[in-house]
Amino acid sequence: MSLVTMVWQVHVQTSAGFYLYMVGMVVLGTVVAFVLFLQGVQDIGAVNASLIACLEPVAASLFSFALAGTYFSGEDIAGMALIMCAVLAVGFQDFMVARHNPHPRTNELSAQSADTESLAGAGSDGAESAGSGGAESAGSDGTSPVDTVSAASGAAKTPAVV
Repeated sequence: MSLVTMVWQVHVQTSAGFYLYMVGMVVLGTVVAFVLFLQGVQDIGAVNASLIACLEPVAASLFSFALAGTYFSGEDIAGMALIMCAVLAVGFQDFMVARHNPHPRTNELSAQSADTESLAGAGSDGAESAGSGGAESAGSDGTSPVDTVSAASGAAKTPAVV
């Protein structure tokens, strides 16, 4: 329409109800939807939220069929099937990984705390030189106290630069 008609010259009858409807569409359609999406990302994680977001075109098409009676061509159905197969393939891969490690966060944290304890034990062996003048010394495994603190906080996986 905009290529043939100058849309700024089209006169639309407006009323208070029209503006109320537009504000409702903006608030519900964008602000509330975005806040709910961000809450979903926080609740289920970015990867799972992205997988669900990939299903949005399929859901919109199905809603248009249910609410407006829209019919689909063969290409539409093939596209929806491909989207669903891709999401299921990625989701199945994550499911199989989770099946072998049912509590990945718990296991990761327990492994990290065991590493932290071994670093803390190795760095505090009392092998500091008396003439260091207050400078930080390295532990028996070559880690400095800064490295041990970084590893304990989970802030860095590589040695800190001192």
